[in-house]
Amino acid sequence: MSGDPEPILATWRRQGPAIIAQRRAEYDRLLDRARLLLERRRHGQATAALQAAANYAVLWHTGQFTDPRIEATLRQLGQQALHDDRPCRPPRDEGAPRRILHVATELYGIGGHARMVAHWIRNDPRNVHSLALTGQHCPLPQDVADAVQDARGSVTCLNARPGGLLRWARGLQALMARADIVVLHVHNMDVVPMIALAGLVNRPPSMMVNHGDHQFWLGAGVVDMIVNTRHSGRQLGIDRRGVTPERSALIPLCLGAKPRQMSRQAARQTLGIPTDAVVVLTIARAVKFRDIGGDNFVQALLPVLRDNLQMHMVVVGPGPMPAWADSIAQVPGQVHLIGETTQTQPYLDAADIYLDAFPFVSITSLLEAGMQGLPLVTRAAYGPDCGVMAADSPGLDGVMVTTHSVAELRRTIAALVQDATHRRSLGTQTQAQITAGNTGTGWRNQLHDLYRQAEALPRNSGDLAPLQGIGDLDLFIPFVFDDPVGMGGSDTIRVSRATQLVLKAAPPGWRIRHLIRIAARRDLSGSPLRALIPAWLGTTLRRSLRRAP
Repeated sequence: MSGDPEPILATWRRQGPAIIAQRRAEYDRLLDRARLLLERRRHGQATAALQAAANYAVLWHTGQFTDPRIEATLRQLGQQALHDDRPCRPPRDEGAPRRILHVATELYGIGGHARMVAHWIRNDPRNVHSLALTGQHCPLPQDVADAVQDARGSVTCLNARPGGLLRWARGLQALMARADIVVLHVHNMDVVPMIALAGLVNRPPSMMVNHGDHQFWLGAGVVDMIVNTRHSGRQLGIDRRGVTPERSALIPLCLGAKPRQMSRQAARQTLGIPTDAVVVLTIARAVKFRDIGGDNFVQALLPVLRDNLQMHMVVVGPGPMPAWADSIAQVPGQVHLIGETTQTQPYLDAADIYLDAFPFVSITSLLEAGMQGLPLVTRAAYGPDCGVMAADSPGLDGVMVTTHSVAELRRTIAALVQDATHRRSLGTQTQAQITAGNTGTGWRNQLHDLYRQAEALPRNSGDLAPLQGIGDLDLFIPFVFDDPVGMGGSDTIRVSRATQLVLKAAPPGWRIRHLIRIAARRDLSGSPLRALIPAWLGTTLRRSLRRAP
């Protein structure tokens, strides 16, 4: 969108309804199969089929941000297959530490998701924090492991235990029963914690962090409180997920201090950037830089780069981008592309201005850059009905510069490049505001209020408020956020992909039957033999190999 976005948006509005209708039909068939298996009380197979339906709804937008039918099915499955009326932990003595159980699907070294978990634990030292993982395959990030250890807690990798989804959910129930509060940081489609909670009669208060607020997710009809870190995400949950306002909280994203490691000049010398440059920095995962309508991230700022030869763009995350080569060639030496890395501090040390990723915003990176005293600039290109496609968060209000057109973006960046006094003043104001609300005592006080609010709520009965209908947001999401297979694949490949993702955790008979069907359609990704290896066995072998000398 280097020029006027309206022609592209108009095309999406025309094409979107048919795309949504097709996807809804495919998703409905997957959900109907799961519900039929549940009626027949084939609980293991029903769990796998329900997981496939949830995978589909997250990967390819169906015009829904939640589905009351899948929420009701999750509750019914949990109550039938995992009914557990054991007494939970006795009431906590006033002033005693809370035992907090954090539940995640998988935590990675790249991205803000794992850092949020680590910062939450480190910023709440009065309580005991443990972590349960339902699908961890890569090594657990060291900062998370260290935070749990320092918080006197333990880490449990459920998917390393023999069995599949139902057995892992049963194991999770035992951990939940010993907690004072359960906090879910899970992937949007993870059925394991939902059916575990649904089957646990005397369950503790539960909260779910809404870290994927632009996508479909499970839990609106199961979890007691939704914890939002964005105004737009909270409002979408009320409007389109049936979450009532009293069950929908807002808290700043928790951050940790990252002190400067070197001077700006020294960082630039280390990175091979001229010391007198004005550095515009962006940091995000590679997937967040998808080209839109033939336009790319660098192209939008080509005129500013040409007019300001001292300006250098440093884009950390995408690595080599052949589609950007023509744009970069027009401003030789001024654009630096770096691959995904956890070592981002030297780039922050070298920067003068922080520009948000596009078309997929990166809230954690924005806040962390603001903590370094950088002025923040973002693009909101999709209109007022698409708040979750833009950047917002407590801590950014009033200090982040939001631009609504490419022309405005260019003017804003050019002005900041040319006015060192203004960018330093804005950066100082940004740093002070984020530090006050997103770290330390300021954030901790809000967290303790959140605990008390969750404890006072009655457990979720499953009733959802009426949902609003679809709009521009639904029609635009497939073109910006969805898995690319969904746009160009056959009418079966989406269903095959959603199903394949659960094969290794499914009952053996269901796994083999669906593997044969997917392979016959030639939709299988990877080796059939590998798809036959149970998830728990693969996880155990990988963990053993990592420990081997």
